[in-house]
Amino acid sequence: MKNLKINCPDGYIVDQEKSDLEKGIIEFKKIEQITHASIVRNFWAENREPCWYITPNGKLDTKDSIHLKGDDGNFSTTNSQLISILALNKLCNVAKYLNGDWLPDWNDDGVCKVYIQINHQRDALSINMNSFIQPGHIYFKSEELAKQAIEILGEEEIRDALTLNH
Repeated sequence: MKNLKINCPDGYIVDQEKSDLEKGIIEFKKIEQITHASIVRNFWAENREPCWYITPNGKLDTKDSIHLKGDDGNFSTTNSQLISILALNKLCNVAKYLNGDWLPDWNDDGVCKVYIQINHQRDALSINMNSFIQPGHIYFKSEELAKQAIEILGEEEIRDALTLNH
């Protein structure tokens, strides 16, 4: 027999390392599901770079990736990514504090929703209002509260929050 066709079972691929076609040995291996843990594990296994993380007291630190656990979501490829994440968390906390229990009424297109964004043409922060949903924005009950959030955190912290570096 010259040709033999074997279909891989669903969810499996041919294991090239364990198969020996000259001897007629074909081994299969399960296709690894892509998860956050596998991404973390593979990224640092391939790059062998230090990884950044947030310490229990909220400081940024780095360690050799050899100590990295694949299921730990507290690691980042760069410190600027974590700076952005921490700044976004601060902005969310300030918005929650200033807004109290208020939440935008997503069903009412007649009511403007207030949010802060970076105006790249002017290289400045701006406070915008739209009656429709702008996904990814942190909303405020009023323009005054958005201005107060900028005063509390400062423009640099707001820029870090709105520029997620990855």
